[in-house]
Order: sequence, then structure tokens, then C-alpha cells
Amino acid sequence: MLERVKQITSQITGYPIDVHPLDPLSASEIQNAVAIVNKEHKGLFYNAVTLLEPRKAEMLAWLASPETAPRPHRVADVVAIGRGSKVYDGLVNLDEGKIESWELTDGVQPLVRSLHSALLTELTRIRSPWRTSIRLKQWYARILKS
Repeated sequence: MLERVKQITSQITGYPIDVHPLDPLSASEIQNAVAIVNKEHKGLFYNAVTLLEPRKAEMLAWLASPETAPRPHRVADVVAIGRGSKVYDGLVNLDEGKIESWELTDGVQPLVRSLHSALLTELTRIRSPWRTSIRLKQWYARILKS
């Protein structure tokens, strides 16, 4: 019965009760990571927010003795795009609620998402610059709405 109550609580709050250190980030953890970054860095578009897996030594120590060894921290690996298509990479410690590292990564491109991929495919089919301009405006409007 207690397990069922935990599951229901987890579904309502969106935050898992007994999060394993290797579980993917929950929706609330992703929102929390974005909120922490937004406090210090404005005007970003988020390309990826994923779990940074704990180091093997930390994980093995915790697995060997979960009652006494410190639980590995939940850390989000954040890739964001700023003005001028600048790509930033950062680590956000979700347990402590702070940015551990944040750096501009020169000479890299962000991940191509499915919507962007569809846009690129569509643009390669269009030969006219005028039609390309119209298509771009339509696609950007769709991206901004989502």
C-alpha cells in the first residue's frame, strides 16, 4: 500500500520519491535546472538538459553502502544557445541549487533537433530566395509558439 501512495505522490508532484542516481532527469528537475540558469543568464534557448551521470567511484561507494555512503548528487548537463548563436555548456547541481560550471564553447554547433531538421529538409527543396524567406518566417513562428 505504501508503494502505491509513493507512486501517486510522484505522479502528482512530478518528482520521483526514491530517485536512483542514474535515473533520467524528471520534468521538474529539468524545470529546476532551467530556472537556476535563468537566474544568472537571460535570453537563452535550451538545446539539451540531461543527467550528468555520477563518477564511477562515487556510484560504487554508494552502491556498496547506501546507508552510510553519500548519495551521488543529481547534476544537470545544460547546453544553451545565447545571442549570436553562441553555445554555452554548463553543469547545474540540482541538490545544492547552483551552477557548478558555465562556459562559452567556441567553434561548436548545438544539437540539431527534429523540428530544425525538418526545416533544413524543407529549405533544401525550395529554390527561390523569396519562397525561402516566407518559409523561414512560417517555421520561426511555429518554433516560437512551441
